[in-house]
Amino acid sequence: MVDIKQNPLEPVFDTELANIRATRPDPYLVAFNDLDSDNPKNWPERRKWAVTNVLSVTGFNRILVSTVMAPALSVIANDLDMTATQSVMALSIYLLATAFGPLVIGPLSEVYGRKTILHVSNIWFLVWNVACGFANTKELLIGARFLAGFGASAVYSLGGGVLGDIWRPDQRGKSLGWYMVIPLVGAAVGPIIGGFMTYRVTWRWMFWSTSLFQVAMAALSFTTFQETYAPAILKQRAQRLREETGEPYYTYEERTQEEMPLTKVLVQAMTRPLRLLVFHPIIQVAAVISALGYGLLYIVLSSFAELWAQHYGQSVEISGLHYIACALGELLASQLCAPLMDYWFHRMERRAGGQHVPEHRIPLMLMFAFVAPVGFVVYGWCAEYRVHWAWVDVAMCITTFGMQIAGMPLQAYLMDSYPDHTSSAIAAQQFPRSLAAFLFPLFTPQMYASLGYGWGNSAMALVELALEIAAPIMLWKYGARLRARATSSPRSFSSRHYPEPSPSATKTMASEQQLKTTPSNDQDDGMKIIHAGLFRTATKSMTEAYRILGYKAHHALDDVWAVPWSGIEQAAEATFPHLAQLPDYTYKSTDGSAAPRPPFTRDDWQSLWGEYDVATDIASAFVPELIKAYPDAKVVVVQRQYESWWPSFKSECLDTLYRVTALQQFVVRYIIRFRAGYAMKKIHAGFFGADEYSLESVEVRARDVYEEYYRKVREAVPLESGRRLDYNIGDGWEPLCEFLGKDVPDVPFPRVNDRADHSARVKENHRKMTIDALKLISPIIAVLVGVTFYYWR
Repeated sequence: MVDIKQNPLEPVFDTELANIRATRPDPYLVAFNDLDSDNPKNWPERRKWAVTNVLSVTGFNRILVSTVMAPALSVIANDLDMTATQSVMALSIYLLATAFGPLVIGPLSEVYGRKTILHVSNIWFLVWNVACGFANTKELLIGARFLAGFGASAVYSLGGGVLGDIWRPDQRGKSLGWYMVIPLVGAAVGPIIGGFMTYRVTWRWMFWSTSLFQVAMAALSFTTFQETYAPAILKQRAQRLREETGEPYYTYEERTQEEMPLTKVLVQAMTRPLRLLVFHPIIQVAAVISALGYGLLYIVLSSFAELWAQHYGQSVEISGLHYIACALGELLASQLCAPLMDYWFHRMERRAGGQHVPEHRIPLMLMFAFVAPVGFVVYGWCAEYRVHWAWVDVAMCITTFGMQIAGMPLQAYLMDSYPDHTSSAIAAQQFPRSLAAFLFPLFTPQMYASLGYGWGNSAMALVELALEIAAPIMLWKYGARLRARATSSPRSFSSRHYPEPSPSATKTMASEQQLKTTPSNDQDDGMKIIHAGLFRTATKSMTEAYRILGYKAHHALDDVWAVPWSGIEQAAEATFPHLAQLPDYTYKSTDGSAAPRPPFTRDDWQSLWGEYDVATDIASAFVPELIKAYPDAKVVVVQRQYESWWPSFKSECLDTLYRVTALQQFVVRYIIRFRAGYAMKKIHAGFFGADEYSLESVEVRARDVYEEYYRKVREAVPLESGRRLDYNIGDGWEPLCEFLGKDVPDVPFPRVNDRADHSARVKENHRKMTIDALKLISPIIAVLVGVTFYYWR
């Protein structure tokens, strides 16, 4: 075992988990290093395959039950007095549950660990699947199917999470391919069991027999499955060390959630998939691809048994055998795609000079984009003209082959993009996919009645082809940019860096090697100019001026969503120690009490604004610290008369921050979970030495602090040093360009962001937050209302 006292992690800036600093070693911080044998990515392959196989086998029964009813719908409808639509709902509502289940199960597995949630979901699924067999009313059957599907959805959310926990990116293909084999067999076996049970015994035995099998699967899971989620393993290690030594060992999650109510922890976790879906473009693109593809596929699957019974005159038990063709296509695709993914990974990695990015998964999606549309067309016209059943089965095999071989790289893409929140990312993708798989079949009878099998499937093929080409091209071209934007946003889910060893590292497990952070000491990096001008001192105009002169400049209003608010909140706590006495302080001492955050180092400031030549606006509150961190940077001081500055600052900044409605506060705090308000209140309270978060406490100190600020800046950088310029906006280009050694531009000096412009920007941001909140909650409300209305009408 590696000595955990010598294993600091890399700096972390995550909205929810970055409330303590990781740049300095902490003797009680429990973390993995690159060679830790408890790190799931360092497990022997034998152990990895054991966990993968257990998860795959438990998924077999859950997938099987999703299709087991298909051949028996007419019999069940007759027994329970159901309409055709209601019987289809009894089948597809299982899929609706798999839309909502991952939204709960995936995040909970990131709170309590994969193992606990897998065991609970096994029992939950067993109870409600048994209840389906005893259902004597259509309402009970539909309700029990929904609840069984909720438990079964663990196969979707936990599968990607567990594989991401234990396998490296270069092993993604073979692990995904093997994991999918057994569940895909379940999709074919389900209708066969359903058909034969209905014909030979009773349809109720299709549920009872699968429940008996589930008992065996649950027992196997209890005895074999091991915890794979790194934070859960570290938490267990910290607990053991506390018991053995009496020392206050802790993990990141324990520290950040130490005084957080359990309800808040759960709300954070369970809203994560929806926040990913609403705010992360690559999740949205992946969700649209999956939703449309699976929705169209389930249109075909929901009518598949009816095709054989009504148009080919086959019995219930024989019609179920045709589902083997569907599973065969998926099996072939998974086994072909597995080595292709790993081969392509290594090829793209070599071409990129040893660097791997998630977008390397995209070309495989494009290569096979045409396969599923071809299958749809062939299936449709073969069914339309009642050609030999073998051709219909071949067409279905092609269709499912195409869906699977294009879907696996997409899942790997999400696993690579969200290594620490894989379950939540998969849940976010699964939500619209399962909704589509549930809703699309409800309109199948009307579509085929109007268009027939031929033209109906041809139309679906055209839509599928357009999306399968356009979406991957978009991800290939803009994916990296979209990921960078998302991971720098206040809603980001950036890596906590549980070390992922390279293939060579896992073979050379040298126990003396340890993961170390190496601070950057390159003084040429980082800010070239420190702008000492507080809010509402023409910061936006100066930002534009710097850009015209060729500098990369940061201003928060350029893109308020892309500002690293959590990091800025930490900077305020590190700069103004008295904030530890105010509410919502995030840094804790080892005994759990609020304590002043250690001062920021140069590396910490680099994490915030190191990529820019100059930062204005928000950065002005930290100018004394920035002067120390960047001793060679030039300082531009911009000061207004207090009498003209204060009314502008009060009306445009403080009033906007403190005079908001209760509804706006609720939306920002509990739905959007946007950290800007927290950060700005801490900056103002810290900068002005306020003893509470209020406009009044700032106002009484404002004049003295304002004048003291500029006095200290001028003392820190004397005019005779040659590094300071006292600049007035009306002076134009000449003094600024002379100070910075730049030629005078041939354009007027910019004058932007007056009061009216600033107010308009603030209102626009509020409007966007309201729209984001509606996006977040309206799909769930709409689906629940729509399904309820549709069923009860």
